[in-house]
Amino acid sequence: MVQTGITASDKVAHTLKTISYFANSDWYLFNFRAPLAQAAKQTFGAEIHCLCPDGPYRPRLEAMGFRWFETPLERQGTDPIAEWKLLQRVRQVLHETRPDLLHNFTLKSVVWGTRAARAEGIPALVNALAGMGSVFRGDTMKGALIRPVIKGLLRRSLSGHRQRVIFQNPDDLQLAVKELGVDPCTAALIRGSGVNTARFTPALISPDPPVALFVGRLLKDKGILTFISAAEQLHKTHPSLRFRIAGSADAGNPSSLQISDIKKISSERPYLEFLGHVEDMVQIYRGASFMVLPTAYGEGVPRSLIEAAACGLPLIATDHPGCREIVLDGVNGFTVQPKDSQALADAIRKLLKNSDQMITMGVQGRTLVETEFSEESVIKRTLQIYRDLMVG
Repeated sequence: MVQTGITASDKVAHTLKTISYFANSDWYLFNFRAPLAQAAKQTFGAEIHCLCPDGPYRPRLEAMGFRWFETPLERQGTDPIAEWKLLQRVRQVLHETRPDLLHNFTLKSVVWGTRAARAEGIPALVNALAGMGSVFRGDTMKGALIRPVIKGLLRRSLSGHRQRVIFQNPDDLQLAVKELGVDPCTAALIRGSGVNTARFTPALISPDPPVALFVGRLLKDKGILTFISAAEQLHKTHPSLRFRIAGSADAGNPSSLQISDIKKISSERPYLEFLGHVEDMVQIYRGASFMVLPTAYGEGVPRSLIEAAACGLPLIATDHPGCREIVLDGVNGFTVQPKDSQALADAIRKLLKNSDQMITMGVQGRTLVETEFSEESVIKRTLQIYRDLMVG
């Protein structure tokens, strides 16, 4: 936990008595935002509320001293009745608990959390969009149909007095200002959710034979098929190179590989190792030579790339919003165009040819995380936003 402490100059400790966090899963709040909530609790003496669906991480949030309120949010759902019930549930919780500040994460939480907060007169609002998603940059038929609706909802949600909107990369910030009418004065750029650099540290010995690692949900938009195609090409010329995939299928996402797909791919390509969902990723990163994420998804800043860089791994990712924030081409890794498996395979070959360069890139990536993406830095900036809102 980041030790921030309470100082005599803290003007809002007496006003931030309750802070609510609203997200689409208990997994997200526990893995990505629990340190922020702990720091807010310590700094302001605030009671922390978590609004999210029930799940295996809920008891862990409660064990930290946070109050949990079940919120039946379906990430991929579009049923208007279910959405109306979600809005009413959030309103009910806010009406009963009266938080001083509501911090929403992910698109649905931003839309309905904002609407509920305004209806219930919540004093301060923070909306965090960790990537504009395939709704804005995707080319699917569904995306094209619902894009105008989502834009309209977001345009109304991302404006208003005593609100801040946090973006993770400048591309998303500029897009929101241009297309959603976000006031630049209310926008903030905080790159990622922060990584614990004391926990994510480099391994002492590199694996032999080398290991290429993919981390993420098994979505076509995340580049899993591009990774598999590149692996097919590389296996012919580098048979000792191992390919590990840490991540699970997302049954509710039409872009996801299904369990049957994974079984078929595994049986036909034994050089691919599917690890499934991994609880503690540190050892997985330490057992890899480099990290690969050929995503075409609307990322904020991919957490997996930051964690891998903190563990001293060179990175290969797409020249894409969010990835450009953490992968500096030729410095701590290489960037390639999305959906280009040949270019990806070539970049991996280039990296494998020079072991000294791999070491140098790993060091550069670790330094970048320490200076720009540490958990301490992200929390410090976020808590300052809370202060600014409460005195503004």
